[in-house]
Amino acid sequence: MAKETPTSAAFAQSIVKLSVLMLTYNHELYIQQALDSIFEQQVDFTYEIVIGDDLSQDRTREILLDYQAKHPDKIRLLFYETKQGVGGNIYSVLNSCQGEYIAILEGDDYWTSPHKLKTQVAFLDRNPEFALCFHSVQVYSQIEQQFVAVDGVASNTSIYTLDDLMKQTIFPRTCSVVFRSTGFQLPEWVKQLIHLDFITFVFACQGGSLKYFDDVMAVYRRHNQGVYSGANTITMILNNIKSFSALNQHFQYRYAEHLNLRKYYGMLARELKKAGQDAEAKAYFRQYLTLPNGGRMSFSQALKVFTVIYVPWLYTFYRVSKYREKAI
Repeated sequence: MAKETPTSAAFAQSIVKLSVLMLTYNHELYIQQALDSIFEQQVDFTYEIVIGDDLSQDRTREILLDYQAKHPDKIRLLFYETKQGVGGNIYSVLNSCQGEYIAILEGDDYWTSPHKLKTQVAFLDRNPEFALCFHSVQVYSQIEQQFVAVDGVASNTSIYTLDDLMKQTIFPRTCSVVFRSTGFQLPEWVKQLIHLDFITFVFACQGGSLKYFDDVMAVYRRHNQGVYSGANTITMILNNIKSFSALNQHFQYRYAEHLNLRKYYGMLARELKKAGQDAEAKAYFRQYLTLPNGGRMSFSQALKVFTVIYVPWLYTFYRVSKYREKAI
């Protein structure tokens, strides 16, 4: 159960245009930069910051309480008595947001443009047929201590649909997204999941299109303390299978071809083989072949996975031959 820290009466009665949704866990090194980037926003509307901290073991909570004491009219904190996980945390925070719009900023990312929120809210105000908008972000590697990429969309259009999102043609970073809260509700089954970015966007886009801005207005931080950054490949694929299976079932397999669960079963079988878990690899390969509503499967791809699992020396020979051909 979430325990919300006290806030001012004026705050509780105010009409909120936008809620900034923030999830934190052991973000002591980054949380101040994230919060400062919110307060640097130049906006002409009311906003709140709703933060769910999932039992941080460092000074994150102390820093959050300090900021709330300085900004009691803006910050609401949700502290939990037990560990929630990503799914439980985002479910609670989303249900606590009061704004007409919701912007997401995780505690280890930050915004770089002071006009980000104003730009996105103005667009959604003017264009009711759009449910969500997002923009390019810079990717900062905490390990390399430098910016390593700009994450955007390489396309000749800036307007997308739910189908495009389901096909994973686009994948917005959470720190870039603003969406409408009207009619938005995550199902309770998300509490058991870890891979929530994609699922959140899918449910946010039920009521309209997506708009992409080719402006860099935030930084996504890559480090080995994140839920996925610190996970091994097998765990990541298993989490994807769990999330996409739930989404597939929720939409009664309407998007089975787009989600292409079969691909992840093939990836998992190959990774398990690589890890020396032969029996598990063969079991997932059988599921790969027989998976109902798992999406497309080409003969060449199935043969490739089969070779990796059952005749690995032949696959290695094929790879070496191809490499030599390119070298020549």
